[in-house]
Amino acid sequence: MAAAGMTVLTNDGVLPLGSENRIALIGVPATDTVLLGGGSSMVTAPHQVSIADGLTAVLGDRVRFAGGVEVRTTPAPARAGFVTDPVDGRPGIRVRLMTGDGDELTDDHMADAQRIIGFDSGLAGPVGRVRLSARLDHKGPVQLGVLGLGSWVLTAGALHEEFVVEPLTGIPGEAILAPRPHTLIVDLDGPVVVEAELDLGRTEHALVGLIARPAPKTDEEAIADAVRAARGADLAVVVVGLTDEQETESRDKTTLALPGAQDALVEAVAAVAPRTVVVVNSATPVLLPWADRVDAILAVGLPGQEGGHAVAAALLGDLEPAGRLVSSWPIADGAGPAWSVTPEAGVLEYAEGPFVGYRGHAAGRAPAPRYWFGHGLGYGRWEYADARADLAGPAPRVTVAVRNLATHTSREVVQVYFQPADAGQPVRLVGWAGAEVGPGATADVTVECDARLWRRWDTSAHRWADLDLAGELLIARGLGDIRLRAAVEPNGNLHRA
Repeated sequence: MAAAGMTVLTNDGVLPLGSENRIALIGVPATDTVLLGGGSSMVTAPHQVSIADGLTAVLGDRVRFAGGVEVRTTPAPARAGFVTDPVDGRPGIRVRLMTGDGDELTDDHMADAQRIIGFDSGLAGPVGRVRLSARLDHKGPVQLGVLGLGSWVLTAGALHEEFVVEPLTGIPGEAILAPRPHTLIVDLDGPVVVEAELDLGRTEHALVGLIARPAPKTDEEAIADAVRAARGADLAVVVVGLTDEQETESRDKTTLALPGAQDALVEAVAAVAPRTVVVVNSATPVLLPWADRVDAILAVGLPGQEGGHAVAAALLGDLEPAGRLVSSWPIADGAGPAWSVTPEAGVLEYAEGPFVGYRGHAAGRAPAPRYWFGHGLGYGRWEYADARADLAGPAPRVTVAVRNLATHTSREVVQVYFQPADAGQPVRLVGWAGAEVGPGATADVTVECDARLWRRWDTSAHRWADLDLAGELLIARGLGDIRLRAAVEPNGNLHRA
């Protein structure tokens, strides 16, 4: 069975993993996995399964989590499981919404330790106060705090703190889009109930949350712990990624580099571990300067609330991660056909024209990316032969024979690109089709191409115009792995295959 949302970027044969391995699991995203989208696409799931939870559920004590470096500049809301509802004991927190006079409006459990206020319908009155509460069983130093603007009272055992979180920018929507945190380090002897009460004042719409996690280590301490764990294991699985600080509305990126010291963490682990597998928890391209020094890389995107189970199944081979990249991953910052988005004198020029994304890379207007659009290895090995094309009808069609050289069933995605002879027109993906093929078997895969891709925009006439058919068909596993080429004559006839 294939899992189309995950992509094998590199693999020297270490994947899929054997279940007998002793695994050092490293990286904060292993436990704080970003599973769902944020901003306007944010969904509050009834539960979420981290990568650490998913691997541990299958391998038990063969997995040892060794922590990781900080990936955020501001801490995230508390993770369900580290905090539990003090009323019913479920993972998560208790949220009470009240009027400004303290009359209760709602009393709810939430698996997610944050909530947006001001869009609730059917309440008996406007929300003026919010009380967040959670039970912590942790013993030792803990980072406690809150997320949200307004006047707060934070209590935990003997701790009693009153403070105000002021706006930083004053821009409209800051209370939802970029609320500031307030944290402190407390030495707790759990179990203890933490309560945080917020007076919203005049704020009508706000994002509020409770922060609670073990006190963070320095990057140097975290890397030293990871190195010790990697040396004592059969292999290391390092989970790296982005957070909603980089992948969200209202904030622009300045780099594609992984935040924090994650690159240094991977380098240090790869230098000592017998084998190193990196899992990338990111919805958008990131730079991977250590890619040639690890044994495998699996990009998992945002895998959904059950994502931890899915990632574990992909790593262990119960599912084939058969996804393909939907964007090119550049080799470095600035190494793309369009990079600067800074207006000059109030004007932003789009000088790349139609050569955007993979089209610009293919035309040599930017360095070749580390991973091309359409790239994805899966767990199969493939041989392509006998390409046939029919470009005369209203829907161009390409058929190719693919043979699975692996010893297990695998899924292949045949991609067809058209490179026009006109140097002013970029290469373009014109169609693709997938097929699941048994070990040693061959299948004919027919790609129904989209005739609309044989067009160009006529800027003077302000309409679509047909391209000349002259050019070349590229039959590929991805734009960086072209298997067959076929020249197309101006009359549409296939010259060779």
